[in-house]
Amino acid sequence: METTWNLFSNYFIPTVIVVSLILLLIFKKLENILDYLFVVLIAILSCSIPPLLGKYISIEARTITSIGSIIGISIIILVKSLTQNDKIYKRIIILIFSISIFCINSFNYINNGIMIYNSNKLEKEELQNIASTIRKYEETEQKKITKVAFYSDRERENTFLNYSNNSFTIKSICTTYARKDCVQYYLDENLTEINQNEELTEYFSMKNWTSFSKEQLIFEDDTVHICVY
Repeated sequence: METTWNLFSNYFIPTVIVVSLILLLIFKKLENILDYLFVVLIAILSCSIPPLLGKYISIEARTITSIGSIIGISIIILVKSLTQNDKIYKRIIILIFSISIFCINSFNYINNGIMIYNSNKLEKEELQNIASTIRKYEETEQKKITKVAFYSDRERENTFLNYSNNSFTIKSICTTYARKDCVQYYLDENLTEINQNEELTEYFSMKNWTSFSKEQLIFEDDTVHICVY
């Protein structure tokens, strides 16, 4: 939980758990601590066990929602532990703690939105350049591209602007499940993905681009070989 795929700040959820436990101890709500720990354990196991048992299940932002619920669970447990006889300062502390969590969450969501916007903008420019290069080849050679193969250079970057690599910021063209579709979308043509050419795989592995270059596309009759930098 030290990394949360940019959903929250690093160590944010463990910090929420520790602070909640400390507050329950200070408030002498020992009977609520076991309940809290049990619910937290269930939340963690519910998204940790499936990847261990399932062959094709990976831990991504979209699969750890139950861990994210620990934040709300912490607030609920703290509020639930209060009674009418508790002093007002306890309510104020929980209120401040809750407001702090909401403020941090708001900042993280805004920050995520900015990263996604910047990533999408740069990705759009890159894919438009790829599509434009393919169209120019088709017009010049009077051939229609129907096949595509993808490669990587020596030090491929999976994100723009040195963002953390996660399901929000990863380049679509770096994923096996979306790379063909994103090229098709901007090219507005149907493509069939084929296996790599061994010679080109070795050739591209010796390159190390930091920005788009037409040299990243090699055409061979009706096939375009695209190197992702």
